[in-house]
Amino acid sequence: MKKYGIKMKILLSTSLCVLLFSLASNLFLYSYMGNIIFSKSTELDRQYIQAVKKQLEQYISETDNLGMNCAFDTEIAKALSLNGSQTVKERSLCFKAQEALNTYLSASMNNKFINRLIVFNKDSILIEASGTMQSGSIDTGSKLRASELFHQIQDKTIHSIYTIAPSLSNPKENVLVFLCPAIQIHTAKTVGYIYIEISPALILSQLRAAHQLDGIFVKDSEDKVFLAVSKSINRKEYADLPLKDGTTIKKDGHKYKVNAMPLSHFDLTVYSISSSETTAGNEDTRMLFVLVVILATTVSVGFAVAHILSISITKPIKILITRIEKISKDNDFSYDSQIEISGDEIGEIGRVVNSMSASISRLLIETEKMYEQKKDVEISLLQSQVNPHFLYNTLDSIRWMAVIQKSSSIANMTMALENLLRNVAKGTGEKITLKEEISLLMDYIHIQSIRYVEVFNFENKIPENLLCCRIVKFTLQPLIENAIFHGIVPTGRFGNIILGGREEEGILYLYVEDDGAGMEKKEMLRLDEEEEEYSNKDSFSGMGIRNVNSRLKLIYGQESGLTYESKEHAYTRVTIRIPKEV
Repeated sequence: MKKYGIKMKILLSTSLCVLLFSLASNLFLYSYMGNIIFSKSTELDRQYIQAVKKQLEQYISETDNLGMNCAFDTEIAKALSLNGSQTVKERSLCFKAQEALNTYLSASMNNKFINRLIVFNKDSILIEASGTMQSGSIDTGSKLRASELFHQIQDKTIHSIYTIAPSLSNPKENVLVFLCPAIQIHTAKTVGYIYIEISPALILSQLRAAHQLDGIFVKDSEDKVFLAVSKSINRKEYADLPLKDGTTIKKDGHKYKVNAMPLSHFDLTVYSISSSETTAGNEDTRMLFVLVVILATTVSVGFAVAHILSISITKPIKILITRIEKISKDNDFSYDSQIEISGDEIGEIGRVVNSMSASISRLLIETEKMYEQKKDVEISLLQSQVNPHFLYNTLDSIRWMAVIQKSSSIANMTMALENLLRNVAKGTGEKITLKEEISLLMDYIHIQSIRYVEVFNFENKIPENLLCCRIVKFTLQPLIENAIFHGIVPTGRFGNIILGGREEEGILYLYVEDDGAGMEKKEMLRLDEEEEEYSNKDSFSGMGIRNVNSRLKLIYGQESGLTYESKEHAYTRVTIRIPKEV
C-alpha cells in the first residue's frame, strides 16, 4: 500500500518549495520595498520643495519685473529729475508718476504682499504708490537716504539689491527689500531709486501650500531660521544643526533626510526635514504577522490562482508594456489591436493607450502643419514690401497730372502716397482701429482713382458703431486691390466697389463687393488651394488675398478668415470673419 500518491508528493514538494521561496523572497521584498518607499518618499519631498522654490522664484521674478518697469518708466523718470514739487507743473509730474506706480502695482501678481512701493531721489522727491499694504510717514525719505542700502546702491557696480532688512514702518520686523536705480532712458542717467518692501507672507504662503512635507522652513545667509510654518520647529535647534542638501541628520534618536533649495535672491534657502524611518511600533510583531500571512496565503491560495493569474493578467500586461515601450522608445503611434483583446480593465487600458497614440499622432501632424503654415505666412509677410512698379506708376501719374492739369490735387495724391508708404514701413502685423484702416484704404483708393479715371466708384457702408473695432493693418487693401484689378478693370466698363460690415454675437463681418467680372466656381476653389500665389507687378503691398486669409487664420484661429461669393459677369463678394475686438 503506497504511503503517498504522486499527486500528494507533487503537492507537498511544490508547497514546500513555494513556501520557502515565498518566505525568502518576501523577506527580501519587505526590506527592498521599504528602501524603495523611502527613496520615493524622499524624491517626492524633493519635488515638493522644488515646486515651492519654483513658485517663489516666480514671485521674485515678478518683483524684479515690477522694479524694472518702474525704473525705466518715463513719467517716473521725469518726476525724479525734479529738485522739488512746489509748482503746479512739478506737482502734476509727481501725480503722473504716482499713477504709474499704482498701475504697475495693481498689475503685479505680488500686489497683496507688497508693503511699500516708493521712488525717490537724492534731493526732496519721494513718491509712494497709494495701493500698498502699509502707509508712509514724514521721515520716510530721510530714513531711506540715511540707510546703508542707499549707500550701497550708489556704488556703480551694483545694479540692484535683494536683501532682508528692517521694515520702514516697523523696524522690529524684518522684511524682503528690493532696491534699484531709476534710469532716464534717453540719457542713461540715474535720476533716482526704486524701493520695494515685500512682506514675508509671500514666502510663508508658499510654505503653507507644501503641507505634505514633515518640516519646512527658510534660513537666511547667517544660517538663522527666517520663516517656519510649524510652530513646533525649534528655530535655535535647527540653526545649530549642520544642514546640507542630501545629507541625513540624527535628532531625538531618529534619522531625517535634509532637502535644501537656495533661492536666486535674498540669500535665502528653503529646507525640508523628512523622516527616514519606514517602520514604526513593534517591528518583531509586525514581521511575525507578515510571515504568518505569507505562509497562510501561499499554501492555501497560491496554487489555486497562480496559473490563472499568470495567463489572464501577466500575458496582457506584458503585451501592454511592450506596446508602451514601442511608443516611448520608437515613437510608434500606430494602432495595435492586440492590447484590446481582453475584455477586462486591461483591455480598457489598451483602448485608452490606442486612443492616446492616435491623439498624439494627430497632434504631431497638426503641429507640423501649423508650423509650416506659420513659416509660410511669416516668409510672405517678410516679402510683402512695396512693389517698385506700383511706386513708378503712381509717380508717373503725378507727373502727367502736373503737365496736363496743373492741378493742386497733386499735393493730395502725394500726401496719400506718403501716408501709405509710411504705414507700410511701420509693418503690417499690428492691430489698428477700423477707422484707421479705412483712412489708409481711402489713401490707396484716392491714388487708384487718379490712375483709373472714371473706371470705378467706391462706397463705404460700414456703420459708425463698428469703427472702433480693431483689425490687423492692411487687411482691407488687398481685397480692394483685387476688386479693382480682377473685378472692374478686366470688364472695360465703369464699376462699383462697396465696403460694408456688421457684428453678430461677438463676430465682426466685413465684406468687399464689386459688380465686375465675377468668377466661376473652379476659380473660387483655387483661391483656397495652398500653392504659390501669382504676384501682380501693379500690387501695392505684394500681399494677395490668400496671404490675407492665412494671416487671419494664424492670428485669430482656424474659424476666422475669408469666404467668397461670386457669379460670373455679375459680382464678387469677399467676406472677412474675425472675433470682434475693441
